[in-house]
Amino acid sequence: MTFPSAASRAAKRSPVWWPIWPVLWRTLSTARTSRSTAASWTSCREPHPRSPTWAVRAARRALSARDGTAAPPNSNSRHPRSALALPRNRRAYKLVSVCLITGTTHGIGFETARVVASRGMTVIMLNRDADRGKQAARKIREDTSNPQVANLQCDLARLRSVRHCAEAILRDHESVDILVNNAGIMNGSLEYSSDGIELTFAVNHLGPFLLTNLLMPALLNSEQARVVNIASSVHTLGRLNFKELNSTRYGTMRAYARSKLANVMCTLKLAEDYAHTSITANCIHPGVVATNLLPANRPLLRGGGKLVRRVMRTPAQSASAVAYLALSEELSNITGKYFSPTKRIRKPSRAARNRTAQAQLWSASEKLTGLA
Repeated sequence: MTFPSAASRAAKRSPVWWPIWPVLWRTLSTARTSRSTAASWTSCREPHPRSPTWAVRAARRALSARDGTAAPPNSNSRHPRSALALPRNRRAYKLVSVCLITGTTHGIGFETARVVASRGMTVIMLNRDADRGKQAARKIREDTSNPQVANLQCDLARLRSVRHCAEAILRDHESVDILVNNAGIMNGSLEYSSDGIELTFAVNHLGPFLLTNLLMPALLNSEQARVVNIASSVHTLGRLNFKELNSTRYGTMRAYARSKLANVMCTLKLAEDYAHTSITANCIHPGVVATNLLPANRPLLRGGGKLVRRVMRTPAQSASAVAYLALSEELSNITGKYFSPTKRIRKPSRAARNRTAQAQLWSASEKLTGLA
């Protein structure tokens, strides 16, 4: 595979609005359903009032009752439910030890990290900007009273940075229970990473692909590990040319759709390859969200007006759906699925379901990232 010369890297900016209108129209049709489920999402965002040690104390009381011994002095006998039952708002969630989330300085990533941290879990935030990442981690620690929130520098555009990040995680943690590949960009013009790869494809696909594969030993050490990839309904517009993955023909939405198609394809491939292990892999379209991706699409926002604002979701709303994939016990055995913002399983595009193309993309990605 050959990379373009420096002279060919100057490309004209193409319109960013042309393929998004079909997606907005489909999203508008589900807006009513999205609003009807907002109440259930709100419960996911609220931190639980009790300490995580409540379940441990309940288990001790149950063991004491079984053995005929007295309950500990600090036990609370006012709860008539089974002593082994989790608190009401925790019943649907799995208490995990380590959760990794990329791109958490703002938007969906920040709100998802806040939800996970509010459940008392260890959260490691992976961000390119170390200073902004530390500020976000400090804010979440203050909001959730969870001291186990930290930031680790990881630039997904630089494969060397991804490798250093994975090495640090594997050195400090024997197992990883949740990996949320959230970080993404929508570049307004053609640019290349330091590794010579088109920047949108490098950040949105190859960086997360390498990170996930390098963390496989820790994911396999978990009793139940989950990989959650943030995709997009725009993947239905994506096309992949395996003979020229690093094409000089560039369009903002074309490049973004291609990277999101790669996300969905590799999610399905990962789920199939690890179907008989403790790892599940799913992806989700979070909806049209007001995040930092949108400055590249300001002409779209001006042209769309009320229509765009009508279908747009807040980062907190989308984060609750992402947290559902990461935490809900209902999905403990669900893998290889593509979810809508309303937490429903949808069928991805025919191109995404093509197993031959999945294998081709996986092989090409291994070569581009140095795994093969």
